[in-house]
Amino acid sequence: AYRKGCTLDEIRSVIKKCVDCGINQIYGNIILGGPLFNACAYEQHLAFALELLEMSKGTLELGVVSFWPLAETDITRNPDKYKVKIVDSNVFTASSDFPMVEVEGFSVWDICNYVNDMTDKLKNYMVELILNNKVPLEVIKNWFILYKNYDIMSPWLKYLSEANATAYKYFEMLSTNEVNSFDEISRNSFLDFHPMRVGSMYEYCKLDGDATVLFGKKADLLTR
Repeated sequence: AYRKGCTLDEIRSVIKKCVDCGINQIYGNIILGGPLFNACAYEQHLAFALELLEMSKGTLELGVVSFWPLAETDITRNPDKYKVKIVDSNVFTASSDFPMVEVEGFSVWDICNYVNDMTDKLKNYMVELILNNKVPLEVIKNWFILYKNYDIMSPWLKYLSEANATAYKYFEMLSTNEVNSFDEISRNSFLDFHPMRVGSMYEYCKLDGDATVLFGKKADLLTR
């Protein structure tokens, strides 16, 4: 219905080529609530978005937006043909990306719920990919460089900071070379390294009478 002129395989190919070329930021949108939209279409959109996020290895930024009835398009001129009802022809709500159309069986509020639901699912999946080592460390380090030097925060970094503060601090220290990951430490030199905490000590350091207990063990035992 949108007549974008591209196929899913072409989109996959573009993402792959961008990743292979070392492009650090790719942006795209998933459009919900337009012609032919239904619950099945939503699931197909979601599955494709998750696939692209994993393919991108931390470089794709996907926005989830509602359909806009752009001027002079066939959909806007003939909404009945596409079973679309334009409820905001003056586009007053466009600046906040509130749905401007309804489709058969779905109100603007239904479409809002789908947009919010997919947004949350994509956020959670992005954090999951980071924590499961599906994003290269060099890509993660580059997020911190962009943020600290140019005040550009990747959504991936933002969602990680909101979901897991400990992991965020760990990757931040890796980006400054303050610490090394296990993959960066040779087996022979491992015992020469001194680990640094990345967790909150107050959560694990407790008093047991006169003894200090750290990670469930008395501190005097840790020094033996």
